[in-house]
Amino acid sequence: GGPQDIIATVNGEDIKREPFMLAVQNMQQRTGPNTSETQVKNNIYNEELRRIIMSSEFDKLGLTVEKDLANLSSSKQRRT
Repeated sequence: GGPQDIIATVNGEDIKREPFMLAVQNMQQRTGPNTSETQVKNNIYNEELRRIIMSSEFDKLGLTVEKDLANLSSSKQRRT
């Protein structure tokens, strides 16, 4: 569990090597041989980056995704 197990730290949250590589393997199986490992790693890394940044932004705003998505869909329905 040393520093070599961490790919990056974003907003204090670590992107750990093992789950990252599992996600890469899963995506490679889905995308097939036409997508390079580098492309897959970049995609997974960018997804993780977005997830961490979005969740920290939501925390700052006091939002939780589940509740607010429900509120969004119900407020849209009321307007129509």
